[in-house]
Order: sequence, then C-alpha cells, then structure tokens
Amino acid sequence: MQCVAVCRDVLIVKALHRALASNLDLQFLIGDKAAARRLESAGIDARVADPGREKSYLDAGLTAATVYQVQVRATNAMGTNAWSASKNWPQTPSTPGAPTITVKYQYLRVSWTAPSANDSAITGYDVRYCVDSTGCDAASEWTTLTGAADPGTNTSATIRSLTNGTTYQVQVQATNNIGDSGWSPSATGAPAIVA
Repeated sequence: MQCVAVCRDVLIVKALHRALASNLDLQFLIGDKAAARRLESAGIDARVADPGREKSYLDAGLTAATVYQVQVRATNAMGTNAWSASKNWPQTPSTPGAPTITVKYQYLRVSWTAPSANDSAITGYDVRYCVDSTGCDAASEWTTLTGAADPGTNTSATIRSLTNGTTYQVQVQATNNIGDSGWSPSATGAPAIVA
C-alpha cells in the first residue's frame, strides 16, 4: 500500500510502531502535553532515531506503565499529510472471550484463554458470577471471587458452594498495569450431580 497525500492507518504491535507510508514522522504525547516526545525529520529527539523510510520504529526511552498517545504522518513527493488520529499505547488488556465451564457437584470449574496483554503484562484476573434468573443486570447481583478462590494470574478458577440445578452466569476480566479489560461475555452452567 502506498500513501499519496493522506496516510492515516496506524498499527502498533509489541512496541513496534508500524505505518504504511514511504517516509515517516512520529510523535509521542502524554495526556494533553503536546509534543512531550516528538520525532520529526527536522528536529530529532536525542534519544530517538529518525525512522526515515523504515516502516517500523522502536523507542527504548519510554517510561513503563505510562500511557502514550502515538501519531504518525507521511511525507512523499506530494508533500506531508496531517498527523493521524492518536492511538493510546500501551493499553489495557483485550477483553477475554467467554469462559468455558465444567459442571460439578455444587461447584463450577471455569477456564479461559488469556487475551492480548497489549504490551503491558497481565497482572491478574477477576472472575464473577450471578444467579441467571436474577437477570444479572445490576452490579449488586454479581459476586467476585476473592481470597483463596481468586485466580491471580492463572487462567482457571473454581466457584464453590453453589446450588445444584441453579443456572449461573460467569464472566472474566483481565488486568495489567494500565487498567482493567472489559468483562467477558457470559458463560452459563448449572451445578449438578455428575457420575
């Protein structure tokens, strides 16, 4: 893909800032501090190398657990386009998919696949459940696992002391140093006497 006058597509993966352009400028913003870290062809930060015609860029001088806004713009024979829309990086984890439930006697075994951490390692998970017949619309209807039942960074948990034959909804949330993901879609299960 080539940029002629406008190039606004920005994809950031694992701290590499990749842009589909032939000549690049990048700038990093922290909150509303415009140009807190700026990279331009005519004014290069001492800690940053001009990516020039490269389509990837790695900056080792950023601060851990700090959210930066990243923008890119392209230059070619037609001129220089406007800065792209900002992309925050790193980000909170992606929302996990619906968990898998294994039905047991008076408890449910829950497991899930780790979502993308978005360049800030996942530091833990929360698991919550509610009685399906309540509708699970209000926050007060949900119970979050705590103490020994808290999964920590594990991708499985056990919900105990449940009522056989009652259907429960279960959701999972991931956390990293930036914040919390959204809650996963619900999975449902009803404890039962199993052979």
